[in-house]
Amino acid sequence: MRRALMALGVLAAAGCMVGPKYEQPVVPTPAGYRGADSAAIVDSAKSIADLPWFEYFRDTTLQRLVRTAIDGNFDLRIATTRIAQAEAQYGIAKSGLYPQVAAGAGASANQYSIAAGQVPTGGAGHYSGLYSVDLGLNWELDLWGRVRSLSASAQAQYLATVDARRGVMISLIASVSQAYFDLRELDYELAIAKATLQTRQGTLQLFTNRFQGGVASGLEVAQAQGDVAVTQATIPDLERRIAQQENLINFLLGQGPGQVVRPAVLDTAFAVPAIPLGLPSTLLERRPDVMASEQLLVSANADIGVAKADYFPRISLTGLFGVASTQLSSLFSANAIIASAGGQLLQPIFTGGRIKQTVAFAYARRDEAIAQYLKSAQSAFRETSDALIAVQRSGEVRTATEAQAVALKEAARLARVRYDGGLSNYLEVLDADRRYFQAQNELAQSLGAQANAYVALYLALGGGWTATDSTEAPPR
Repeated sequence: MRRALMALGVLAAAGCMVGPKYEQPVVPTPAGYRGADSAAIVDSAKSIADLPWFEYFRDTTLQRLVRTAIDGNFDLRIATTRIAQAEAQYGIAKSGLYPQVAAGAGASANQYSIAAGQVPTGGAGHYSGLYSVDLGLNWELDLWGRVRSLSASAQAQYLATVDARRGVMISLIASVSQAYFDLRELDYELAIAKATLQTRQGTLQLFTNRFQGGVASGLEVAQAQGDVAVTQATIPDLERRIAQQENLINFLLGQGPGQVVRPAVLDTAFAVPAIPLGLPSTLLERRPDVMASEQLLVSANADIGVAKADYFPRISLTGLFGVASTQLSSLFSANAIIASAGGQLLQPIFTGGRIKQTVAFAYARRDEAIAQYLKSAQSAFRETSDALIAVQRSGEVRTATEAQAVALKEAARLARVRYDGGLSNYLEVLDADRRYFQAQNELAQSLGAQANAYVALYLALGGGWTATDSTEAPPR
C-alpha cells in the first residue's frame, strides 16, 4: 500500500497543466514622452521615479504631514488588511497541494435490552463500549493542475493587492502634497488680501480726512469704501476655504478636524532634482496600477486551467490508521490496530453544459483582463505626458504672471503718483489697484498650479513607491 501511495504521489506531482500558459500582452510603447525634452529621456536605469518621496518633496512641513498620513491614513490601513486577506487566501489555495490529515478519537457506551432480544452476540451482559483513536488522510491528486492553477490564481491576486497598496501609498503622498500646496496657495492669497486691505483702509482714511478738509469729493470716499468692502469680503471666504482645506489634510492623516501647523513665511519655491525621466518602456515596471492589472490578468489566465480541469476525472486518496477496542484497557494493544486505504474517482458525464460555460466564462474574464491591462498601460503613458505638459506650461504661466505682477505693481504706483500730482482722477488709481490685486492672486494660483503639476508628474511616473516594508515581500 505504501508503494502504491508513493507511486500515485509521483504521478500527481508530474501531472499536466490543462490551462493555457501565461504570455504577457504586447503593449505598443512610444519611443518618448510627449511634452518632455529629448535630453530628459535617456536609456538609463535612473529616473525621477526612483527618488524616495522625501527627496522629491523637500518641504519639511510637508514631509512631516506625509509621514503622519502613512501611519494613520484609513485607505492605506484598508489596503494593508487586504494584503493580509489575499495572503491568507493564497495559503488556503496552496494547502490543497498537500495531503489533509486529521486526528480523531471517540468513545461510546451502549445498554442493551434483554426483553427486546438485543443481547450482544457471544456474551452476556447488558453493556458494551467502543473506544477509538485514528488518523485520517485525504489527498486530491492534482493530475490536471486544478489545485496548482487555484494556487497560481490566488498568488497573483495576492501580488495584485501588494501592488494596489503601493498605488494607494503613491496616491496618498500625492493627495497630501496637493492638499498642502493648495493650502499654501490659499495662505498666500489670504496674505495678499490682508495686505491689500491694509493699504485700502489707509487710502480710505486719507480720503476721509481730505473730504472733511474739503479737498476730496464724496465720490472718492465712497469708491474707497467700496474697495475696502470688496477686499474685506474676500478674507472670510479665504479663511473658510483654509479651514476646510486643513480639515481635508487632517482627514488624509487619519485625524479629526483641526488646524495644520505650518510656517508663517510662505516659500513659493519648488525645485525638483535634475534626474532623467527614464524610458517609457520602464514605466510599465514602475506603475503599481499597471503591475496590479497584470497580476489580475495572470490570475484570470490561471482560472482557465481551474475551469478546464473539471473536464477530467478528479481522483482522491483516502486512508485511515488507528486503534479501536471495546475495552479502554486494551485500546493500544496490537490486536486493536485498524487500517484502511482507498481511492475515489469522480468523472463528470453530463452537466448540462455547465463546464463548457464555466470555461467560456473564464476565457471571457481573461480577455477582459487583457483589455484592462492594455488600457492601464496606455493610461500611464497619457498621464505621464499630461503631467509633463502641465509642468512645462505651468512654468511658463508662472513666469508670465510674475512679470505681470511686477508690471502692474509699478502701474499702480505710477497711477497714485499721477493722482497725487493732479494729473488723473481716482478712477485710474482704482483700476490700477484692482488689476494689481488680481495679478497677485493669479500669481498665487500659478504657483499652486506649478507645484501640483510636479505632484502629478510624481504620481504619473509611479515614483517613490519602492518600500522595505516586510509585509510587501511576496510569499514563499
